Amino acid sequence: MDLGQVDGAEVQKAVEYLSKLVEEKNLPDKFVLVHQFTDKAITNKEAIKPTKNVEVVLNYDGWGPSSAKQSLYRKFVSNESSQYGGFKVFFKKDEPVMKPLDVIKLDPSPAIINYQ
Repeated sequence: MDLGQVDGAEVQKAVEYLSKLVEEKNLPDKFVLVHQFTDKAITNKEAIKPTKNVEVVLNYDGWGPSSAKQSLYRKFVSNESSQYGGFKVFFKKDEPVMKPLDVIKLDPSPAIINYQ
């Protein structure tokens, strides 16, 4: 099954477009949430950089056993040069569902936690 792939340079184009829009329209700062759950989902991650008014969050978006999720969070988020980390919790697919305090204790602590 091919779940798709994106180059970091393309993500950066979106970050820069949003940044320009924020400046032109005098909008509040924004963030871009970049989801990853496989090795090949994002190539050239080093090309993704925040701007003055757009923050970037690399969000680990996999489901399954909590030990595997923690390991993959470290691999995709902690060990990468992302600005912020994010973590997704699946109520019906995670085994067991991690408690909020356990998620916050991840290193680095996720800046964004999303639930599905």
